[in-house]
Amino acid sequence: MINIDIELIAHETGMAENEIKGLPLIDLIAMQDKIKRDKENERVKAETMSPEYNAMLKRWFTPYEFLKQFFSDQEIVTACSEAQITERDLVDEITVPVNQTTTNNYYKNRTDLYEYLGEGMAYIKQYDCSGRELAERLHTRCYKYKAHGQYQHLRHGQVIKALTCKRYPFLTSPLENYKVECFGYDNGVTPYEIYILDHNIHEQYPGSIYTPYQALMDADIEAIKERNRSYAKIYNSGAYDPESTEKRLEAYTDFFEKIKKAHGYNMQAERNS
Repeated sequence: MINIDIELIAHETGMAENEIKGLPLIDLIAMQDKIKRDKENERVKAETMSPEYNAMLKRWFTPYEFLKQFFSDQEIVTACSEAQITERDLVDEITVPVNQTTTNNYYKNRTDLYEYLGEGMAYIKQYDCSGRELAERLHTRCYKYKAHGQYQHLRHGQVIKALTCKRYPFLTSPLENYKVECFGYDNGVTPYEIYILDHNIHEQYPGSIYTPYQALMDADIEAIKERNRSYAKIYNSGAYDPESTEKRLEAYTDFFEKIKKAHGYNMQAERNS
């Protein structure tokens, strides 16, 4: 069942309620959806322009310190703002019953990961002796904390891709045909890498270039090649067997030249020296 908020539409449009009630349902749905989108856009804009926005990103945006190796604070903040990243995208609220002393002490002491918000009533999940969740929740007094959101990694790639493509504009040039894939940052558990594919040669040399981010930012072409050769030895199938990988790496010479050129290197001169 679709609920139409007549009062909301009247307030936002200045129309009389009787006039609104006479409109087709499809029009009411469209008007209500637009009002909600506009309100959400206003909320996001207000947050990303607030003085607290920079501090919030530094505190909760997991890749921030990693990206600081390669980009300025302003570049990172601008990329997050343009991606409309807000605290809702980055932060979860955790509630722990006050009688769980050990758990609460852990959260309160790990100020690098959690921020204590205070005390209040909350509904807590309950489980039976076999670990199955019960339908009824317990309404009890809890301590509340902020934590890094478990799904914020879904927004990392958009920001990292934007920063990368501004550093290497040829990746999004209308004269080129590159596909750049960036995924979530796992807080350094594994070396971060992105995946780059040139559609102009993909049919003849299928597969992406596995691109360690540190190597990309350092224009360390040999490290990028070594990552792909290493993967081919392990995977050893189809487009990612050693022979196909060597052909693909050779076909991507122009890509590697552009990376080095952006850093002021001359690969041809290096080869001739």
